[in-house]
Order: sequence, then C-alpha cells, then structure tokens
Amino acid sequence: MKKVISKISKILTAIVITAMLVFADTESTNAAAKSVKVGSTTLLSGYVAGTRFSIKPLVGGGYGYCLNIHKGSAKNTTQYLQKEMGAGMAYILKNGYPNKSFTGNKSKDYYITQAAVWWFLDDTTGTSYLSKSFKTKGTDKSGLRKYIKKLVSGAKTAKKQGYSTPSLNVKVSTKKTTLGSGKKYYVSKPIDANAKNIDGKYKVTVTSGPKGTITTDVNGHHQSSFKANEKFLIKIPVSKIGEGKTVNAKVKVTASSTIKKAYKYAPKNNNIQPMVVLQPYTKTVSDTITVSATRPKPGKNIVVPTPIPTTQPTPASVSIIKLDRDTNAVVEGAVLSVKNSSGKEVARFTSTTEAYKMNNVANGTYTVEEVQAPAGYELSKEKQTFTISDTERTAEVRYYNKAKESVVSIFKLDKNTEKPVAGAGLVIKDANGNVVRSLTSSVNGNSITGLANGTYTVEEVEAPAGYELSTEKETFTLSNETKSVSVKFYNKAKESVVSIIKLDKTTDKPVSGAVLEIKDANGNVIKKFTSSVNGNSITGLSNGTYTVEEVEAPAGYELSTEKETFTLSDDVKSVEVKFYNTPKDRVVTISKVDSTTGKPVAGAVIVVTNEAGEEVARFTSTTEAYVIKNIADGTYTVEEEEAPEGYFLNEESQTFTIDSEHLSYQVTIEDVPKTCENGGKDDDECYVEVPDTASSSLPFCLIGIAIVSSGIAYVYKNNKKAHK
Repeated sequence: MKKVISKISKILTAIVITAMLVFADTESTNAAAKSVKVGSTTLLSGYVAGTRFSIKPLVGGGYGYCLNIHKGSAKNTTQYLQKEMGAGMAYILKNGYPNKSFTGNKSKDYYITQAAVWWFLDDTTGTSYLSKSFKTKGTDKSGLRKYIKKLVSGAKTAKKQGYSTPSLNVKVSTKKTTLGSGKKYYVSKPIDANAKNIDGKYKVTVTSGPKGTITTDVNGHHQSSFKANEKFLIKIPVSKIGEGKTVNAKVKVTASSTIKKAYKYAPKNNNIQPMVVLQPYTKTVSDTITVSATRPKPGKNIVVPTPIPTTQPTPASVSIIKLDRDTNAVVEGAVLSVKNSSGKEVARFTSTTEAYKMNNVANGTYTVEEVQAPAGYELSKEKQTFTISDTERTAEVRYYNKAKESVVSIFKLDKNTEKPVAGAGLVIKDANGNVVRSLTSSVNGNSITGLANGTYTVEEVEAPAGYELSTEKETFTLSNETKSVSVKFYNKAKESVVSIIKLDKTTDKPVSGAVLEIKDANGNVIKKFTSSVNGNSITGLSNGTYTVEEVEAPAGYELSTEKETFTLSDDVKSVEVKFYNTPKDRVVTISKVDSTTGKPVAGAVIVVTNEAGEEVARFTSTTEAYVIKNIADGTYTVEEEEAPEGYFLNEESQTFTIDSEHLSYQVTIEDVPKTCENGGKDDDECYVEVPDTASSSLPFCLIGIAIVSSGIAYVYKNNKKAHK
C-alpha cells in the first residue's frame, strides 16, 4: 500500500510541476501578430571590436532583432509567435532604433540596439554572444559602446520593475447621497476611481438608475470622462424619486492602457536565428459602484424637496471651453461648430481665453465639432454631445486638443559645394545653456522631435573628418505658431578634396576599371589612376583649373570622350566630378573588396545563378573586377560560396536584373577580415611575444635539474632500506 501511495504521490507531483512550467511560460501574446516576415538584410560595418551583423527590416514596416548570434541568417524568413518576453527586453526596443536615435545615423543606431539585446542576454541569462573585447577595450571609433551600455543598464532596471498594467479601484466614503444645494439632485460624496497606469482619461457610464441621473466633476460640471487623479460625483434627480422611496444608481468605470511589449518569434528551421519584435498590447479594465438616494415622506420637522416645476423650465445655458489635453490650460484660436440633432449648425465661434456661452438653448441633443485647429495643435476629430431637457437646463463642454510635436531639421553642409556633410558632432542648448540633445550629422540631415517651446542654439563640438571646426552658432525658436524649423550651417574643408566618380550611363552606378588622367591648365598629367567602385578622392591639388579624361575604358564599356573641368581656389576647396561610360552591350561587373579598406580581395569563390537556379558563372576573385559580357536578359543572384583566406564568408546574396532598360550592373561584395578582436583568429595567432631568456638562464636550469634528480634518488634509496 505504501508503494502505491508513493507512486501516486510521485505522479501527482510530476503533474503539478508540469502544470507550473506550462503556465509559467504561458504569457499574454494575444495582442501580437501571429507571424512576421523578415525582408532582405544589409550587412553593417564592424563598428565595435570588428563585430559585424545585419540590419533586419520586417516586411510591412518595423525591425526585428536577433536573439542568437550563433545561428544562421534570418533574411527572407517567416517567423512565428512563441511567447511574450520581459520588460527589460521591451525597454531596449522602446528606447532603441527606430523609436529613438543616438547618433543620427540609421546603421549605427540599429547596431547599438541589436548589440544591447545580446549584451542584456549575456548579463541576465548567462549566454556568451559578445566577446570580452567587445564589452571592454575593443576598437570603437564611432563611440557606440557607451550607448549600448546605457541601454543595457536601463533594461536591467526595467526587468526588475516589470510591465506596467492599468488598474481601477472605485471607492467612496459613503454610498448614501445627500440633497444638493439647489435641491434638484441627490449628490454623492466625491468618488475616487484610483486609476493607475492608464492612457488618457477613464470613462464613467450610468448603467442603471432613475432617468436623468448624471455624472459631474467635483465642481458640478457635467462630464463623463475624467483624468486619472480626478474624482467625480453621481447626481440623482429629486423629481424621479417618490416620497418615502429609496433608489439606487449604478455606474461603470472603464479605462485602458496600450503598452509596447517584446515578443519572441522563431522560424520553423531551428538553425535560423529567432527574433524579438516590439508589438502593442492593449488591456482594458473596469469597476462599478452603486450609490443610493432616499426621499423622505412629508412629516413633522421634515422638509421634502420640491422639484423645479417641469412646466416652466428655467432658461437653458451652455458653456464651451477649449483646453490643452496635457496641461489643462485654456486654448484660444480653435474654430468650433455646434449642430443640433438634425445636423443644422446653430453656432460657430472661435475659442478665446473665456468659455463660450450659449443662452436660451432649446431642448434637444447637440454636437460640438472642431473645424479648424488652433495654432500649434492637431485638429481634434473628437465629437462631444450634450443634451438640454426640462430637467437638464445647463451643460458645460470641455473640448481638448493635443499639441503638435515640434520637428527641427538640422543640415550640416560643405561651405563651398552646399553638399551634406556627415560626422560633425553637434549639441542643442536651451536658453539657459543646458545641453538638451547631442547628435552626429548625417548626409540625410537630422530630424529632432519632442523639444518644448523655447529658444535654442545649435553648436558644433567636433568637426567632421577633413573639415575645420565651425565656430558659428545657429539659433531657432519654437512656439505654438512655429513647430517646424529648418537649420542650415556650414563647414570649410581643410584642404582641397576632389571626388571623382565614374558611372554607368544606364544605371547611374559606379564603374571600376577605367584609367583616368588629371591634367593641369598646361596639359601636363599630374595624376593617373584607375576608377574604383567607391569613387576616388584626390587631395593636395593646388589652386588652379584641371581636366579629367579617360584614357582606357573599363571592360565591357565604350571609351568616353568627354572631358570634365574643375577649378580649385581659396574659396572652392571641395569638388565632386561625375562622368559616364556607355556599356557596349549587356555587361555585369563583380568586385570583391575588403569591408574595412575597400581594397580588392582575391581568392573568393563567387557563383552567379539565373532565375531557374542554373549556374551561369563561377569564378575566383582577383584584384581585378570580374566582367560577364553579353549576358541574357533576366534576374540573377550572386553569392559567395567560399571565402578568401583570412576572411569571413559573406552570407548575403545580391540580385540584379538585365533588360532593355538596364544594360549593365555593378555588384560589390564586401568580406570582413578575421581579426583577434572579432574572434576570427586562433589563440596561438593572437599571443603576445615574450622575450627569449633561455640562453641566459640555461646554466641555472641545468643546476636545478641536477638538484631535483639527486633529491629523488635519495628519497628512493631511503625508502628501499626502510622496507628491508
């Protein structure tokens, strides 16, 4: 019997443990998409310690972040919802790219966010996705490590706090109402919804009670939605309660909250990277409360309230006021329209600092709409209604607007060419000189949002490469009338820089392999070079007028006869020259380069396939670009099958199309060199050489060996004697 009981006990224990595990891992995922699709990925530079990975956009918008760096690429895969992840992971995604920018550069911001995901997992789950070098002293020329560490620190705090959830706990000191000062209503004590972590306002709806029962704020203003910290009253009309009768009125309070949660997605192939994606999660909560009103019978020393006669109602009045949704401040300048139940406009006015008054309003239901937003505010699509009846003779309408978000566009430009300049370190200071934003200029400009109204100054604290530090300061002001500002300021190049780009005339893409000469005004050749897919930068030319000519055409192209002239002077130090080659026929050029230096790399095995998957070319890269001539129309895929010695395999495939409108295409494949910092080299290749001291210590080693040998012989002999 004991054995049977023991077995049953073990079975029950196993069931309980299994149930606990199942329910412990079952989380609220109903709000998230059931699946996401990852699009084509782009390999990023190894900004920190040479560690490289790809940016992973989602089809339909947004981005995913890899949860396991050691698994295969997630590009072009469909991933399926697994579970809800913790608040720490959600913190990284909410405070990382694309929701926030650290540097003003998309690639660097994504890099920071993805690295923070792996670093956080290393610190909280014991994984080893990032090397010690990455986290400590590995190369970090762009200064990204500090942003990654800050994200991880915030995520750890968020992990402890967990997700915020909305809650309501409606309370009142007594459920009995008392007769109001106007003897028209029985009025409850102030009711506290105790609303926590809700979006906007909570709503109150009368679900049962005498007709004409209403809710108001504590000042008696008729309304049905309230701020989280605001209390409300329930009013029951005296006229609807019989003498000596008690009635109840019940209201329902509802509120909701939408937060961003992190969800894990995984493909069906377990060898592919799983992803974490940020998704909205909405939860609605509600609570109810009931109050009572008793109208006494007439009797000795009892005064029975007499309702206002309904046959002669008092003149009706309505007040309408426009308020800021966040500050509750009065907003002027909004054009509002009041319509009756038939849709006829009965009033149109512009809001001022005083409430708009409507007198002698006829019985009926009315709608208030905004037809023109006040300066600095978004147009409100909300419609508010109020009703005037024999028992409801007054109404107050509070109509809210949300302030527009400020947008400041900052452009850093070359003083001579007016072209965008990336890499300038900028700060934005408020009127008190406090730094409110730091950013790095981008070739696409930088958009700064969320600044409050006020006056600001933009200053440069670090010059971009090749430019002098700018001392100019640009000032701008934000107000309700001015929410969008564009700021331009300039850098002067330190020395002359001539950028020469050779392009395909049909595709406008760079062409490598053209031999070019730069001649001075006297026709002397002062530079001769071969065009690169990254363009060519020529520095150190003195002031004067120059001509660029092509002396040898790139493979598959006709020789260009055009000549491009440019002039350098004290005022013009930076020049960009573009000119073109026409392909002889359908031609594809494939170049293999080092991701860090941009120089050609030999030894990679490259395969080109058509749409049917048939191989149309296979070659080993050299220091010259590989050219495919007379290629048939169609769509092709280029992949690296074998990496050159000393490099990681590039797993990213590239596609191109050749047709009558696209006669040529240039493909550039980048490979990441293996280094000690990114784990590409073996430990024995990364050792620190120790000075050779063997020659000087040899005599001491021999003496030591002799002493040890004598000692061993002595011990052995004594032990042998002892056992005789």
